[in-house]
Amino acid sequence: MLKELRDKDISTIPHGGAAGGVGAGLYAAMRSVELASGMSIISEKMKLEHLISQSDIVITGEGKYDYQTKFGKVVSKVKSLSPNALVLCGINESGSSDRVFDLVSRFGLEKSIESTQECIETIIEEMMNSMYWSPQQKVNSCINNST
Repeated sequence: MLKELRDKDISTIPHGGAAGGVGAGLYAAMRSVELASGMSIISEKMKLEHLISQSDIVITGEGKYDYQTKFGKVVSKVKSLSPNALVLCGINESGSSDRVFDLVSRFGLEKSIESTQECIETIIEEMMNSMYWSPQQKVNSCINNST
């Protein structure tokens, strides 16, 4: 319908599918719209590359870590800047378990939803232990201060 009305094909617009297709809709409806990667803009503004380069450990997260994650989502950007970054997610459907910690496989869906903070605290402790971080008090201190 939009192709007929505005003579614009929105099915293949780069960045058009982000945010549920809002970009493609704006592109079709407006006379002059420039679409850009939101993640690229945000990472540039917050100097993400510099922040990551100054970090000892990087943890990123995603609700559902799956095949779509590599298409401009925060996790894919962080992993491109820090391949050793740890991923914390609600559910992992990516096919990869390397440095990926997911709540549902560890605690089950019900507990992951009902006790999210407790599950995240446990997973972060496991992450730190898997990275051979010591002493344990340091991990506990970081978790307790974040609440």
